[in-house]
Amino acid sequence: MRAQGLNVWFAEYNVGVRERIDFQRMIDTAIADCDYGVCFTNDLYASSEFCRSELRQLLCRLPSENILEIAFPRGDQTHHLFPQLSGIHFLEVPVSRVYRHSITLSLDDTNLILDFISRATGIQIAHCNYQESGYSKRLRFRSRGIRYSIDVAGWSMKEPGLLTRLRTWRSLGPMYERQSPDGNAMWGHLLSGKQDVSIKRIGIGTANDREYYEAALKSAHSYYENVQRQHCAGVHLLFAEGFSHPAFTTIKRGPGLSLLMGQQTWMRLYSVVMGGRWRWSRDIEFAFFFFVRGSLESFLRCAHILDRLVLSFRREP
Repeated sequence: MRAQGLNVWFAEYNVGVRERIDFQRMIDTAIADCDYGVCFTNDLYASSEFCRSELRQLLCRLPSENILEIAFPRGDQTHHLFPQLSGIHFLEVPVSRVYRHSITLSLDDTNLILDFISRATGIQIAHCNYQESGYSKRLRFRSRGIRYSIDVAGWSMKEPGLLTRLRTWRSLGPMYERQSPDGNAMWGHLLSGKQDVSIKRIGIGTANDREYYEAALKSAHSYYENVQRQHCAGVHLLFAEGFSHPAFTTIKRGPGLSLLMGQQTWMRLYSVVMGGRWRWSRDIEFAFFFFVRGSLESFLRCAHILDRLVLSFRREP
């Protein structure tokens, strides 16, 4: 929706790294100013005190027809706590494609949600019309004693150049490239090594990753803003292999990479951290780097393609 220019408030992009201390105030202000609220619910949602607080504010602030519930799947606990939800717009999305607590949405699922929001709000929302590859191309690799695989369907694999090999102390994994739905260049690579981020993983089921997200904001401010001198446009959480992991969307300040060939180049880093092979081993970080040329809207139109590649990560026996 943001890629289509719609005014959507979403913490991952609207809460800047410098405003993390005002996180709750910014959410409260956004709820007070919004015309519609869209809640993505299940029983884990209901067990979070922050989600419950936000839903209470929405129910007090908006008429019931302006609140939309999208369930993954329908949570009895949510409706037990908030019986008012029985009269609002409701959509349940199938969750058959679940791997270790992570839900992967298909293109049809995405368009089903967009149609639902469009009908409920009267806002014209175009479909996501990117055609998925329709096949799987799972490749297997090994790094630091960990066997893993990723599905690179739709991506072209490339060999690392000598400069790439020399510039990193980490193990260089696969390199990949393709075109975005807008026809812009997309490319990236995977590095693995001892954990580089100072953010402790949080397992699925704790239902309280607010502290984890704030730690990711703090890390983005100290590393990207202060050290790398990059603008961090988004801080995200990704659920993979049963844990929360951080991701960061950045762009270089000033000339250079951001203006390569007359176009901005956005970078997104996903930091997926796995336990070491042995009980006493240090955690291993799999750092997925992606680069996309074009505007922020153009980048957002292909962000789900990046997510899909990372979510295909599997630790193999």
